[in-house]
Amino acid sequence: RRQGIGRALLSTILNQSDDEIGLHRVELTVLSNNIAAIGLYEELGFVQEGIFRDYAFKGGKFINAIPMARIRPSVM
Repeated sequence: RRQGIGRALLSTILNQSDDEIGLHRVELTVLSNNIAAIGLYEELGFVQEGIFRDYAFKGGKFINAIPMARIRPSVM
């Protein structure tokens, strides 16, 4: 945690999806209590697109999930 490994891996994946594969959209789902991950995803260009209520049962309670997506930046 907090060593930049997740950022490096996700940045590499996003660069490949943009430059090599040409994907227009990348989606993910994150549990709403994972604040660090949400912050990282937002820093890398993902935006929240809604909420999945009571998506998972963890620690004896239901937790919401947040669908997020990133649209490939325009190249001009």
